[in-house]
Amino acid sequence: LVGAEIEMARLEVENTQHSERLEARKIVDRAKGILQRDLGITEEDAYLTIQRQSRQRRRTKKEIAEAIIIGDELRRSKVALEQHAHVISHDFRAPLRMLEQMSKILVADHAEHLPTRAAGLLNHIGTGAAKLALRAELLTRFDTISQHPLHRQNVDNAAMIGMVLAGL
Repeated sequence: LVGAEIEMARLEVENTQHSERLEARKIVDRAKGILQRDLGITEEDAYLTIQRQSRQRRRTKKEIAEAIIIGDELRRSKVALEQHAHVISHDFRAPLRMLEQMSKILVADHAEHLPTRAAGLLNHIGTGAAKLALRAELLTRFDTISQHPLHRQNVDNAAMIGMVLAGL
């Protein structure tokens, strides 16, 4: 009975090891596919690339493959976010421009019939819509700019403060 339990434990360990190797192989195969797609290389070259990176970085092929997969997922997520940001920005700014223009048209075409308070509210709506549209535009620009590397340079602080104060 003891011998059978030992054999069963050995088989369980062996089974776990095979499962882990199979999982690692699946991950490496997925990473090879990504390299083939992105670099236009053969399956063999993709495998050799993973193998070379594994030796150079002293990591397992599975770890290198996982890094490749995560990098690919991050790239695809970034592209999707950029597309969504563009759509949201456009969908957000268009109605704001419409509100701004329509309020101006109403005031211009019907100023003599509008109570002073109503004209003021329409102007306020137009101004608010214009400010929101500008903020959306600036956020879009900031997002675009923030994706580029920074170029550092020395700045004359006194001159910069003077420019800021002059702008107030």
